[in-house]
Amino acid sequence: MEEYYIKVRLTREEYERLRDQARRNGFTSVAEYVRWLLSRHVEGGEEPATGVSPEVLRSLMASLERRIMDLLNPYTGKIDEINLKLSRIIEMIEAMESVKREEFERALPEYKEGRLAGREQRRYERGEYRGGDAIDRLRKEGILFQDEAGWIRSPQRFFASLEKRGAVVLNIEGRYVAVDKDYWERFRTVLEELDVSDSIAAEKIVEEKLGERAAKLFREMVRAGIAVFDEDKGAWILYLPP
Repeated sequence: MEEYYIKVRLTREEYERLRDQARRNGFTSVAEYVRWLLSRHVEGGEEPATGVSPEVLRSLMASLERRIMDLLNPYTGKIDEINLKLSRIIEMIEAMESVKREEFERALPEYKEGRLAGREQRRYERGEYRGGDAIDRLRKEGILFQDEAGWIRSPQRFFASLEKRGAVVLNIEGRYVAVDKDYWERFRTVLEELDVSDSIAAEKIVEEKLGERAAKLFREMVRAGIAVFDEDKGAWILYLPP
């Protein structure tokens, strides 16, 4: 088969544009690209043997894309499965955080109250009292009954601390009573002067001279057998435990 050669004179810019077009269309040389262009315009021309037409290139790209997708599909399914599991784990964590937050918010007031109660209890056990020092309060009121101080968790320790600080502490049938020292002396003086044997009448006299709290103390002592009227002496006697 005879071959003929065609010589074309091009400027540098024209050649570079032609070379770029050849590369974009998949040709390795400008000559092959020009030959392909000529064959497209010549009736009965053959497709170049070494060039790759745009149609073929698009077909190859589509085939390659399908192949890549076939390779990625199994991994895509795994990724979707992992994402689903992660979403469920995140939902579980958020639900747990919500529950823990609610439990914490419910427990916080009790925790604060418990700390406050513990702090207050330590103050009471040191002989401190609501509104101030217990001894100062006792001097003002004269008497402190255990059943009037339900906030005390350890009555024995509390009243023992008052006793160490000079208060007179009585144990009347298992219940403690603290009496200011000076008030106690006045109380005993009033009892020594009582010459009536009737406890109700004697209680009224105590109330008139020392007040309602002293009358209550006298009534409790009579009920417990600590305050007894001695017929021989004609006076009230106190039988205090050692």
